[in-house]
This record gives sequence, C-alpha cells and structure tokens, in this order.
Amino acid sequence: MARIVSDKPIDRREDDALGYWPFANALARGLLDKSDNHGFVVGVQANWGMGKTSAVNLIEAAIANAEIQKGEDEQTRFERFNPWQFSTTEGLAKSYLSVLGKIIANSIGEDVFSKKKSLFKRLIGGGKDLVGHAAAIGAVAGTGGAALPFMGAIQGSVSSALNVSGELTDSDSLDELARKVRERLGKLDHRIILVLDDIDRLNPHELAITLTLIKTFGDLPNVVHILLYDKSLVEASLVQYTGTENQSTYLQKIVQAEYDLPPPSRSGLLKFADNLISPVFSEMPQSEIFSEVWRLAFRAYLKSPRDIVKFYNAIAISWPSVRDEAYAPDLAAIELFRLFDRDLYNLIILEKDLLVGSEFDFEGKRLEEVAEKIKKGRSRHAARLVAGMFPRLNKGLDGYREVRPKAISEGRPIGVEAGFDTYFRMEISDEHVPVRLVQDLQRNIDDAQFIQNEFKTSYERGIDYFTAFFDEYLAIIEDAEQVSYSAFEGFLMGARFALIDEKVARNGFLFFDNFQRTSSAVNKFLSKVEKEQFRERLLAVFSEGRIDANVGAFVLAKLGEPRALVFVDASDQMDLGFSDKDVDQIIKWFAEALDKKFESREIFNSPVLWMHLKILAASQFGNDLPSRLNDVAKDPELAATIAFSAMNISTDSALGVALRMDRMPPKNVYDTSGIARLVAHHLKSFDYNQLDRQNLETFVEAVAKLEKGETPERF
Repeated sequence: MARIVSDKPIDRREDDALGYWPFANALARGLLDKSDNHGFVVGVQANWGMGKTSAVNLIEAAIANAEIQKGEDEQTRFERFNPWQFSTTEGLAKSYLSVLGKIIANSIGEDVFSKKKSLFKRLIGGGKDLVGHAAAIGAVAGTGGAALPFMGAIQGSVSSALNVSGELTDSDSLDELARKVRERLGKLDHRIILVLDDIDRLNPHELAITLTLIKTFGDLPNVVHILLYDKSLVEASLVQYTGTENQSTYLQKIVQAEYDLPPPSRSGLLKFADNLISPVFSEMPQSEIFSEVWRLAFRAYLKSPRDIVKFYNAIAISWPSVRDEAYAPDLAAIELFRLFDRDLYNLIILEKDLLVGSEFDFEGKRLEEVAEKIKKGRSRHAARLVAGMFPRLNKGLDGYREVRPKAISEGRPIGVEAGFDTYFRMEISDEHVPVRLVQDLQRNIDDAQFIQNEFKTSYERGIDYFTAFFDEYLAIIEDAEQVSYSAFEGFLMGARFALIDEKVARNGFLFFDNFQRTSSAVNKFLSKVEKEQFRERLLAVFSEGRIDANVGAFVLAKLGEPRALVFVDASDQMDLGFSDKDVDQIIKWFAEALDKKFESREIFNSPVLWMHLKILAASQFGNDLPSRLNDVAKDPELAATIAFSAMNISTDSALGVALRMDRMPPKNVYDTSGIARLVAHHLKSFDYNQLDRQNLETFVEAVAKLEKGETPERF
C-alpha cells in the first residue's frame, strides 16, 4: 500500500536524488575555510518547492562530515529559527533574540558576564521584562535597516527600559558588556550558524522586522546567518512594505553572499519521481502510453520536488480506490490535469457527453471547438495525450491516434462512457459493470449456467445496469476469434431476460435497445461459434423446446435469412450448414409452440410479436393468420398491440413521438385495413394513454394513405 509522503526535507547524502550534494558540499567548505572570523549573512534563494531546506540540511551534513575528527569545542554549532511560526511581531523578535542568545551563551560560557549575567540573559535570552517591552522592539524595528553595532540597538531608546529589578544600567557598562561578548565570540574555535527558513512566507511587516534584526546582529564574530527564501517574493513583499519599487539593494545590504540553489537536473527529478511513483503502479505493465504520460508530466507540470510529492500523494490515495477499474495511464494523466492544469480538467468534466460519444455531433463542429480550446496555450504533447484519452478528438487534435488496450484486465479507459465517472468519483457508478465482473465473464464464458445467472442478476438490478452488462458481454464476444457451443448455449439461456417486455422498450430515437443487442449477439455468435456438432445440437434445442421463444425468433430469423423469413434485408448471410429441410423442420417445431401461445394469448405479451407472427405466417398455421388476428383485435388493448407490431414498435413504447408507417405490413400476416377499422372504432370509446393514442392515430392515418397509393412521411 502506498504511503502518504509529507513535504519533508532530506538530511542525508544517500537520499539526495536531486543532485544537491555538490552544491551543499562546496558551500560547506566555503563556510569552514573562510579565514576571518567576521560575522556575515548568506542567502540561498530558489522558488518554492525546489528543496532549499534539503540543501541546507545537506550543508550541515557536509560540515559534520568535514569536522568528524575535531573535538566537540571545535565543531560548528547549527541552530534553526522559523520566523513564520510566530503570530505577532513581538513574539517573532523575542524568539529570535532568545534563540541567538542561547546559542551564544552556550558557546562562550556565562562567566563572561560576571555581575551582568542576569541582565544579559534578559537582553539576549528574550526575558519578558525586557524584550517584550515595546521600547525594545521599537528600537529594533525603528532602525529602518540602518547598520547598528551589537549594543547600539539597545542604547538610546532601549536603555531607558533596562531598569530591571532596580538594576540601573548605564551606557558605559553596556558598552563593556558588548565588548566582552564580541571579544569572546572572536576567540571561538568554531562557528555558529543560525538558519532562518521560509522568510518569504512572512507578511511585509514581519519580514521587515526580521531583516532588521538580522542586519543588527548579523556582524557578530563567528556568527553566520543563512537565510532561505524566494528572492522574487521577498522583494515584492518589501516593495509592498516600503511603497518603493526597487528593493534589491535593500536585500543586498543585509545579505553579503547570495547563492541560487541549482535547479535539480532532469535526471534527478526523474530519479526522485521514480523512487516515489513507480511502486504505486508496480503491478501495471509499462507501455508507450505510460511513457507519453511521463513525458508530458516532466515537460509541462512536474518542475520541482514539491510538485512531484504533490502528484505522488494524489495518486497514492486515488489509485488504490480504483485500481480494479481505472486504466493507470489515464488516471495519472487526469490527476496531472487536476493538480496543475485546472482549466483543462474542468473542460473535460464539462464536455463529458461529447468526449465519450453519448452526445451526437454529426458535423463535428463541437468537437473542433473543444479541440481548439485544448490546443490553445498548451504544448502538442498535451494535445497528443488528450487525443489518446478521448479518441473522438483525434481529428481535431492534429489527427494523432493512440490505441488504448482492449484488455479489460488493464482497466477501463477514461474515454468510454462506462469508465469516465470512475476517474472523478473515485468509485464505480451503480449503472456500470465492475471490471472484476467483466473479467469473470471472460474467464467463464463457456460456463452456460454462470452466464445465465449473471444475466438474471443483472436484470434484477434494473434496466440501466442490465444494458451496461449486455454491452460488456457483447464486447467480449466481439473480441473473441471463436466461441464454443457452450458459450452460445449460455447466451440462449440468459438472453431471455433482455427480451422481457418492460426491459426491451425503446427509450429514444437512435438509441441502441435490447432488441438490437440481442440481434447483434446472435449474429456474432453464429459467425464465431465452433461448427463441430453445431447443427445437431441446435436442432435438438428447437425440437425439445428448450429455447426461449423470443430468443429463438432471432436465431431462426438468421437461419432463414436466405428466404427472408423475418428480415427482408439480408446483407450479411452466412453458411451455417443448415439445409432448407433443416430450416423447414425448425419452423415447424417453433411454430407449433407459438401457436399454443397464440391460443392462450401469451404471444401478445412478446416484445417481438411481429417476428413471431412472420414465423407463424411461414408455417402450416399461416393461411388463416390475418383473420385470427382480426378476431383478437376486437379487444381494444390487444388491437393496439397488433397495430404496434404492424408498425414494428414495442407494445410499451416510450418514444414520446408518433412513429410513421411508410409501407404496408405483409398481407400474409395482417389484414391491415381490418385492423385499422377496429383500432379507429376503439379510439372512439377506449381510454388509451396519450402516447398510445397518438401512435394508434398515426397507424390509422398511415393505412388510409397507403390504401390510396400515397406514401406517409417517414419519421
């Protein structure tokens, strides 16, 4: 399991993946080899997140390594002070003086102060009675950056505040104390290094106070201040504080030696990222698509160690929650956009329907507009990556094509409707089928009972989930080069759930319904099923009546394509090894079963009634079928069902618009004129719902026009 990584600096050379050690080692040598003992201020500047604190930690490590043979009294003292941790300027000044005083006292010993020991501890140690006094802080802040000697800051306005516990201190005694402190500091065998980190986080007033303190005390012998900051932020803050434009000279008066932290090398950033990120995706095969993501990441987004940590922490949380569903390169890409290119991220969310193909864009104008928005201000590498994620944008993004793998074992890509939401919700939608189940379907495709059970379970979860399940099942069959008869049998057993009336109703124009899914599945199976014993086994299914009537109609329609048994247009006929005699025998068996359903009226509950009626018409029961239907149509509800079958729409149509009939239904099935007269009669007296009434009125009007030789408008 991936761990969350804090933005924690490194402090060991062996952890230096960014190549900062040479810089740190060189600066450490410079600090140690400096011949005089004058105090001075060093600045290390770089943008936020570039690793300034890590660099200073490495400087400390380099100094410790260089002084390993020295005695304890000869080793450099390091102390840290973070001014941004204090909420008030008084607390900031007090804490700075306290830290400085303690490290000086520890270095030179308290014996130097003699009777002035308590005074010095108050003065430098940050005693409440002294440093907390407004006059003391006012003296430091009021210098305006003027160069003051060590004791100069406490003479004048501060000296009046030094009547502590009745001890009146005159200027001469203070000068003597200052001289002794400087003298003892100058004789030290080691340096004192005080590091002030993140001073660019301070507000303008706090920054001015801090720099004034450093300027006041920055020349103490053998005391080195190292300041870490982003120069542009510090100068901008000083401009805001002073109201003048150029503040670079102000900083130069305080910092005697300023160094730019060398930017991490590309190889260093890659190594750092690899050490963090690779374990997250350790189980995923590396591919050219993954490489495309990383190329864009380091060209456009991951510019600093902090960026890498930020990205790592995001995927360390998101990937484990969707690893069984999402395609890893797409998740990495969308997280990059979320963190570093929010406009692109929001655009992808906004245009979901267009990008995954559920919104129609016949002329392609909308896709062109979105592609232009993506290209604007972004590199071609970003465009290439987005085109790979959403293939519909290929043309608009310079025709770049990148093939996402079909293997569901690698996760669903973001560019398909069933996969998209997972990348934003961090969980699979209730309307979509888990990848785990798709994998189970692939492994158990030859287990007829397993397939039947999954069809049933999916049906019970509702129409949206069932249609998603059916689409996944179709994709598996589509990808297979060959399927077994057992797999086909599982489909024959399970597909009946797709053709239960309330589940097959068409939900809108141009939408792929379960009627079409079933037809497509039958075509796929019959073109790929193993032919050995196929004829004998399928004949047995029909002869024994073990096939669902609705599913069987699709199979028989395919077998009877050469004679246009059900479908008039037979553009994809195939040789399945069945003779005309075989087909006639199947029609006989099947029609006998349908005729029984006709007598019981069960046949009129079928969503593929029109297919059943065509098969009956081609059998021994066909001669009197039109009159039998007229007799049934005396019932108003069954009359509507028969009329709708003549129009080739579902009994429970949910289209919301009237369909139009542009040709007369086959005469060997329907007495269309007789049905129309009965329907017209029922319309006067029976309370049909609004949609059924609209469609029935259209049926009556269409029949009248067709009888006159006119052609009704096609929907």
